[in-house]
Amino acid sequence: MIVVMDVMMTESGEVKYPDEQIFKIELPEYSEWQCYLFGSNGEGICWRPVKGKEPNWFWRKMQYFCFGNRWVKDDG
Repeated sequence: MIVVMDVMMTESGEVKYPDEQIFKIELPEYSEWQCYLFGSNGEGICWRPVKGKEPNWFWRKMQYFCFGNRWVKDDG
């Protein structure tokens, strides 16, 4: 979430910013699953989905059979 501050213009033409400025950036929580794309074994492209958006067992197996994508769950 990014909060953008409002800018006010006074009658004399000067720019005035509000007293309270809040900037908050929320990063998503990533899953414990990671995917090594196109047959890489940890040395190529690695993708980690957002938590709760991981593919199910069937989808992971089909990605492995069709594209060589290997899904690994972090030890933890």
